[in-house]
Amino acid sequence: APRAAQGQVAGPTEPGAPRLPPLDRAPPPPAAVIGVIGVQEVFEASVAVREVRQTLQRRLARLQEDSAREQQKWREAQQALAAQRGQLTPEQLREKERELQEQITDGQRILRERNAAIQAAGQKALAEVERVLLYVIRQVAEARGLTMVLQRQAIVLAVEEHDISEAVANQLNRALTSVPIDPDPAEAAAPAQGQGAPAQPPRRN
Repeated sequence: APRAAQGQVAGPTEPGAPRLPPLDRAPPPPAAVIGVIGVQEVFEASVAVREVRQTLQRRLARLQEDSAREQQKWREAQQALAAQRGQLTPEQLREKERELQEQITDGQRILRERNAAIQAAGQKALAEVERVLLYVIRQVAEARGLTMVLQRQAIVLAVEEHDISEAVANQLNRALTSVPIDPDPAEAAAPAQGQGAPAQPPRRN
């Protein structure tokens, strides 16, 4: 094995160790100045996160209501078709059953896609909060001279002075009070469907 020159560090020499070329000595990094953050706690205190969650809850509640109405409509259509059995030929009955099943299948697909769009809009909005949060953490860390920030869940013990959660939460709320949320597909389609319908009060996204 090559001998390490002065100012170099040789590789390990115990049996089974790989043959590694020597490395030049480097100055040690500065001593770590550690901060601790509870990310979940910061999220719970975020005004923007609260707004996103409330918007998702409202949209999902409306989706549930619309789904219940659709299912009731399908049940009524099935009952009406059953009442017509004696008036239809077998071919007519099969055609109407096929049409109704297509309507149900298409309606279920639309509801699933709407649910997926609502969830995706929420995840996109929360990702924007997370993006800004990283900048806020960096700013707070630099202001306090920290060289390392650890998540509270990853450590066993830390003194209160190390915790920067409150400072980060406060700065996040100053920097970000809301984030854009992609519209609910049902709300986006509402103007085209609302001809002649009674006026509804505006809804917040």
